[in-house]
Amino acid sequence: MTLLRDISVGICVMLGLAGLPLDARADGITHFPADIARSCWGGRAQMYDECGSQQKILAQAMAAADVEGKTVLVIYGAEWCIWCHTLEKYLAGDSFRFEYNLEGDQFALYELGTGASSVTAAELEAFTSENLVLAHIENQYSPDGYDVLAQTGADALFAGGLPFVFTVVDGAVSRVMANPSELKGLEVRREGFNWYRGYNRELLLAELERMIAPTDKDDS
Repeated sequence: MTLLRDISVGICVMLGLAGLPLDARADGITHFPADIARSCWGGRAQMYDECGSQQKILAQAMAAADVEGKTVLVIYGAEWCIWCHTLEKYLAGDSFRFEYNLEGDQFALYELGTGASSVTAAELEAFTSENLVLAHIENQYSPDGYDVLAQTGADALFAGGLPFVFTVVDGAVSRVMANPSELKGLEVRREGFNWYRGYNRELLLAELERMIAPTDKDDS
């Protein structure tokens, strides 16, 4: 059994390094963009399509959310943004050891204790899978990344930091994720040479629940 498990893990790692489409992950979460052209910036992009239309990505995410009865969660960011990758991995249920590919550089970080969180990685992944469609909208190189903010009305709420995370309902921004400076304890980090980036899962889940809760308009 141990040998079979090790072989399975090895295959998963190789497939991950091969750059599978984001929506082909085994975690059951619907991701967009569904795939990224190998010709885009030499194939360095793993999560954000730096060359394609971001408005198309949002449209695909909204269509999928309508079919699946879920809410679109926009993660407006960039390939170089470590917090963008970290958030995606937490939502996907990763834990302890996190492997990153940032613009062609690969490295791993190990999780720090995240305080008195009662929420497990699996619970966070299950919530994401059951309730959200993730739309990764690229900030820096794409031809129309900022247009997505203007299209949804999120541009008026964008303060400049990445990731900028918000939900989209009926084509418009609904709620914005709290800034870590406002929600103390959400981010877990260690500075210096041996640095780490992570989230308190309990606070992150509570924030996601707030973001998809019905608004006063929905209740009317």
